[in-house]
Amino acid sequence: MKNIDFKKITNYFSKLLYKLKTLSFVKYILLFYLFITIIGSLLLYMPASFKGNKQIDYIDALFTSASSFSDTGLTTLATSSTWTYFGQGIIAMLILIGGIGWFSLKVYLFNIILGRPITFKTNEIVAAERGGIQVGETRKIIKISITVLFIILFISSFTLTLYFYFSKPLEQPFINVQSKNMYFENPRHNIGISLRWGIFHAISALNNAGFDIIGSNSLQPFYNDYGLQIIFMILFIIGGIGYPVIYDIYQWGKSKITKEHFKWSLFTKISMITYVFVSLIGLALVFTFELTRLTTKDKIPFWQDDSYGSKGNKVMALIFNTFSTRNAGFATIKMKSLSSATLIIYSMMMFIGSAPSSTAGGIRTITFALVILSLWSRLRGRNNVRVFNKRLPKKTVNNSFVATLVSLFLVLTTSFVLFTSFKEYGGNLNQEFIKNSNNEISYSFVDLLFEVASAFGTTGLSTGITSQISLISKLLLIVLMFIGQLGVSSSLLFWDSKDNNQRKFEFIKEDLTTG
Repeated sequence: MKNIDFKKITNYFSKLLYKLKTLSFVKYILLFYLFITIIGSLLLYMPASFKGNKQIDYIDALFTSASSFSDTGLTTLATSSTWTYFGQGIIAMLILIGGIGWFSLKVYLFNIILGRPITFKTNEIVAAERGGIQVGETRKIIKISITVLFIILFISSFTLTLYFYFSKPLEQPFINVQSKNMYFENPRHNIGISLRWGIFHAISALNNAGFDIIGSNSLQPFYNDYGLQIIFMILFIIGGIGYPVIYDIYQWGKSKITKEHFKWSLFTKISMITYVFVSLIGLALVFTFELTRLTTKDKIPFWQDDSYGSKGNKVMALIFNTFSTRNAGFATIKMKSLSSATLIIYSMMMFIGSAPSSTAGGIRTITFALVILSLWSRLRGRNNVRVFNKRLPKKTVNNSFVATLVSLFLVLTTSFVLFTSFKEYGGNLNQEFIKNSNNEISYSFVDLLFEVASAFGTTGLSTGITSQISLISKLLLIVLMFIGQLGVSSSLLFWDSKDNNQRKFEFIKEDLTTG
């Protein structure tokens, strides 16, 4: 047996450690996120994490871990009936760490709470992790925002615990609202279930994760419970507005007490206006498509389906599920009950996502706003983008177009790859235009696009397709969830080379005619 060369091993690890230290911030964050996801998947793969004696597939543990850490909510296995209390705890921790941000949480605990000095490198890492945070203001934005989020998390956990304890969920719900094989625990007058539900769903809703441990059909047992739905809406709207907006709202409230002058940041103005604009336009289109939808031989439109109860319940369902596309992922009805036009609108809203520096995914509201503002400026014959008496840098505007085009390419390409999940390509899915003699649920390209947009927007809404897609499709959705979480602009920097910054020459310019 040869002697072990410890010096060689030490040198190897020293070089590896040096390479890790010299990585760009984005590469460092992505590798660390991957490490956390793998650790989470190994913990979920342990027998103590899942119910029953049958070993689950590792790909399902990996998918759940990635979906939890990216605050997406897509699942290949039902959370409530698959995972034990320990497994559900692991999922909740991954959601919390992924939502707040590992490096942001580290800065908050060690540098702010314990008073350790914060380095410039740490500032830049947090700014890269939570795109939209200015490096010079990292410490105070992180301190205020995370403190506010923890206070809201504590209050909402207590509120939801009481709400679940006294609630009356639908144990015998509408025909189309729940399936016959639904797994469901009733929390009414059960403090143990109510406490577990309260804490888990407060974490999930505030971090826009979309995970639930209610049953196999999300919030459908509370389909007619407007109070609970409003609480969830408040939580996922707060989680989706972003750290800078939370910080601005705090400063605005403080200025009202101290009578000091306050001015909203440009980030907050554009982000909030876009958030409201996208939500209201989307809601108007959804109501238009659902109310004008006609009955066919195969399907009764949601609005005309008496099994969903009163018109008031249907209005609330459309409002809640439309706002849930802002990266929340909770649903009170089955997505397959809605028209293809509505699913396309939902896909577009999930693709846009919520604010930067939040728990949201997608291209983000600021990116979408810059694209619209740029197009409007060109239509008016302006060479630059102006908003609120400010002129935006051309580099920022160009980056928004690049991020949007790359995102479209990723979503469409992944959707096409998911075609391998159809039966005619060796998968398990039935296409919609195929006559199905076994009464199995059938899917179309719209369902694939919806699922991919949900992964990219880290939303978690699903037509029920995730558990049936192929292995390569699941792996691609995992990659897409990571990109959606970190942001396309930051993800593009992963491929940036230091040599590009050292180039000292330019090529000769030549113009081209465009359409």
